[in-house]
Amino acid sequence: METNKTSRFLSRRSFLAQGSKALAALSLGGLFGQRSLAQDAAVWPDTMELSIDFEVIAPNSGRYKRPYVAVWIEDASGLPIRTLALWIQSGKGSRWWPDLRRWYNNEQSRKSQYGGDLVSLVSGPTRLPGKYNLVWDGINDASYAVTQGDYYLCVELAREHGPYNLIREKITLGAEPLQTSFAGNDELGDVNVEYRVHS
Repeated sequence: METNKTSRFLSRRSFLAQGSKALAALSLGGLFGQRSLAQDAAVWPDTMELSIDFEVIAPNSGRYKRPYVAVWIEDASGLPIRTLALWIQSGKGSRWWPDLRRWYNNEQSRKSQYGGDLVSLVSGPTRLPGKYNLVWDGINDASYAVTQGDYYLCVELAREHGPYNLIREKITLGAEPLQTSFAGNDELGDVNVEYRVHS
């Protein structure tokens, strides 16, 4: 009888010990699994770049003020990861920044969570109507290379006493080149995208 009790006790202890080890292994496995997935994800090839061509179009008539423009990249879940251009006016013009609705709301969320002032780092003066080109090298706002996969290209334009325009389109960036276009509208022309080997 004594042996059986001891045997049962040891079995329970052994079971609990093994169960604890299994839970720890699962927890660690989950963490390392996530790390492994991140490590296994294909990094953006350092030979590739994303070229973005777009046009700011002046209206045919009326008083014209230069528009505010934001161009940025969001990840597959819609979180902004890199602002490529932010053309705004500081001083009194800052009251119109919220007219860049999506970019501004994203920046307010980022700022409340992480702090810092992205506007002072990336903004430039407003521009005249014309054709523009931007190039993304696959580096995010934190200066890290992103992985290959799905992203959203966002081009937003707002003008005081004028229209609001947002082009937000999904693009898949991998190892192969890609060319595509997204239809524009009244004051924001078509956006032409080329994922290519950089020169």
